Amino acid sequence: MQVLLAVVEDLYTFAVSMLFPWRSDLKNIPIPLYLPASRVLSPIREHIDLDVYRDTESATQEENVYEISQDLPKTENVLPQKNTIVYCTRAHVLLRTTPDDAADTAIATLAYGEMVMLLEGGAEYSYVAVGNKKGYVPTAVLAQEAASVYPEFVIGAENNSHDTTTVRLRLLIHDEFGAGLTQMPLQAHEYVYYKLLRHGAKIAWPDIRPRTPGNWAKILSTLESVAVHDTPTVGSVMEFTLPEGKAHLAYVEKVFPDQTIQISEADWSDCGIYNERIIVEDAWRTLNPEFITIAQKTTEMNLKELKKKSNHDRAAGIVLRDDELLAMFRRKDGREYYTFPGGTVEEGESPEEAVVREIDEETTLVVDIADLLYELHREGEIPRELFYRCTYRSGTPTLRSDSIEQKIQDREKNYFEPKWIHISDLTSESKNIPLLPAEVAQRLFHDLEHGFQAQTLIVKGEPIV
Repeated sequence: MQVLLAVVEDLYTFAVSMLFPWRSDLKNIPIPLYLPASRVLSPIREHIDLDVYRDTESATQEENVYEISQDLPKTENVLPQKNTIVYCTRAHVLLRTTPDDAADTAIATLAYGEMVMLLEGGAEYSYVAVGNKKGYVPTAVLAQEAASVYPEFVIGAENNSHDTTTVRLRLLIHDEFGAGLTQMPLQAHEYVYYKLLRHGAKIAWPDIRPRTPGNWAKILSTLESVAVHDTPTVGSVMEFTLPEGKAHLAYVEKVFPDQTIQISEADWSDCGIYNERIIVEDAWRTLNPEFITIAQKTTEMNLKELKKKSNHDRAAGIVLRDDELLAMFRRKDGREYYTFPGGTVEEGESPEEAVVREIDEETTLVVDIADLLYELHREGEIPRELFYRCTYRSGTPTLRSDSIEQKIQDREKNYFEPKWIHISDLTSESKNIPLLPAEVAQRLFHDLEHGFQAQTLIVKGEPIV
């Protein structure tokens, strides 16, 4: 059996070197064969399934199962506070009914980067909630900051196969395109796919391959949820072919009134290099691009009613940046006011996930959940309104072109505009634009001046008439 494995391994090495001759580091280096766990002749760690990220330079080590920590920087494991959102830093972590590794106690599997609510922290195991399930996971796999799991893109930086950004992105997309297996630099289609997933778009890929740049519009146009246009929208995928024949994909971050666009991209022009650029209309039209939009299915339900769903909780974010608050300016039927960005908690979704999703849809900002500050209860109403303090990470407040708010936008009758507002502008008596709900706004202003409580506060609200 060992002889057979050696022969197969030699054939695999030869095939990879022939397919990827530009990778000089693959030549004359024994590349480990990626066998199922049952065929790896070494101890198997329960929650790690990361052989595809083996470091070829350390392939001669005695250990055959590769630890992601060899590629990712080590961070000090500071135990988070109770009732805060934390992130899973490993793949395939088992959620167990007991704080140990006893047999047949697993009730769910956590994915890399998954958000969970920490209910009780411990030195070895922590008690967490994910969706409607609660259980124990090793404390060592939890991180309090989203920056510990998400890729960080730097303009002009190379992203090769073992760089932290590349490894994290491939974990989050489950190495959808197999580029991790062949140890390629970060690819343009991987980056665009990651951006789509982060913005809530999911693709039910048909069985057509390869899904490389130049083939996306042709493949995805077969799906009902996908539209291909010759004009850009925020969140669309720009596919084009350069004069020298190389096809490319980029993500449309912004579209300005004069049709100038801002895009982000990877592997521009090679070595997984990350880039951002602004292209005027005349310049991008010379590329003859196609813009691919992944539509969100809304069924035939009225778009306004889609936001109500009165039998579900609502969740909103309190995002502070220095002395500013992120708010949604509203003009509706002649009345002007501000609200906290948020919306309905959808079926199968946690309130924390709803906040992150809604803030992305309504403002395009990237935030981390810190803790639950307030629960608003109104007399005679079953649903709660949950208000989470969030940490601002990146972005400029912009209404997404594919958001429900944009689709029902009317400058006079139903207008939406996310923006940063100075706290002093909201608390000044001379200002006549209120922040709603008033009960939560008043409590927030009090806590900003006197300090926040250690526990979630229950705020009583007046019935809506």
